[in-house]
Amino acid sequence: MRLNDYLKDKMQFLLFQILCMMAAAGFFWACKVKAGQMALFFAAWSLQLAAFLGMDFYRKKRYFDQVFAALERLDQPWLIGELLPDSPRLTDRLHREILRRAGKSLVDEARHLAREHREYREFIEGWIHEAKRPLSAITLAATAGGADGSPAPMAASPIAAPPIDGRRIQREAELLSVAVDRALFYARSDGVYRDYVIRRIKLLPCVYGAVDRCRYYLMDNHMEIRAEAPEDMSVYCDGKWLEFILVQLLMNAVQYKKEGSGLILIRGESLPHGQSLTVEDRGIGIPPEEVDRVFDKGFTGTNGRDRGGATGIGLYLCKKLCRQLGMEIEAWSERGSCTRITLLFPDGGSLFTRDE
Repeated sequence: MRLNDYLKDKMQFLLFQILCMMAAAGFFWACKVKAGQMALFFAAWSLQLAAFLGMDFYRKKRYFDQVFAALERLDQPWLIGELLPDSPRLTDRLHREILRRAGKSLVDEARHLAREHREYREFIEGWIHEAKRPLSAITLAATAGGADGSPAPMAASPIAAPPIDGRRIQREAELLSVAVDRALFYARSDGVYRDYVIRRIKLLPCVYGAVDRCRYYLMDNHMEIRAEAPEDMSVYCDGKWLEFILVQLLMNAVQYKKEGSGLILIRGESLPHGQSLTVEDRGIGIPPEEVDRVFDKGFTGTNGRDRGGATGIGLYLCKKLCRQLGMEIEAWSERGSCTRITLLFPDGGSLFTRDE
């Protein structure tokens, strides 16, 4: 801190002192105080004022020199509020508290961003492994032989291509498409509100569209799908993102089915204040103590650890997307029997006017 900057900061105080001296001089003159006495009085006043300003400048300069020295030593400058030296001045203590609170807010935000970055990196690493499996299967199906597993017959031409297992390629392409959609939504989940249009849509076409997007995967796992809903039943939602949610639920149902064939029931119902869509499977179920955690980010549970391949992202994304679409999602399960995921749609008649 420089002396001229300090004096500029004290300019109002100095002007006030000068005005006080002028008033005192006028009073002394009116009282016919001798000039020598007046000069002695103002000399003492000036010396006292100079001593006060000098001590105040020295104290502040020393204080801020310590602050800047501490700031230079810090690897994380936003922590300066925690390391400021004590000061008897109220303004310094208030400034310290302001910096401390601002620094704490910045540290919390930095930790939040670091956690999100770590989770995003972990998701991408998991997604790469998830995507590599169907890619490898597609490559194998395209080069290994026929659908029955027999080797490719010898061709007359040495460059003739072997027959391709189209069914297997379709199934693995579906898995890859689902993984890509999941990664895209995860990457832009905080800004998905710019990519949806909520309006009245027919429910069954969305259900059929979701089933169609993973039909080969469902067929190869011997899954029976039963959809029950009035033909004219409609909900307020975004069709594209509703299909995304349903695909995640269908894939989950397949992943945790019992040995052999499986059954998925999809039911749409009208409620007093909206509509519901329930996806129920007759799979292995979820332990009771884990039901409340199935929508937590990264939670795979006992079943996920036992069967492998779980990322703990699918249901988390469903929950996050439902919240952004103004919907609710609930889970209920009976271990060893079934799992039921229910989507609750709001009654948007008073909010939206666009129909389809």
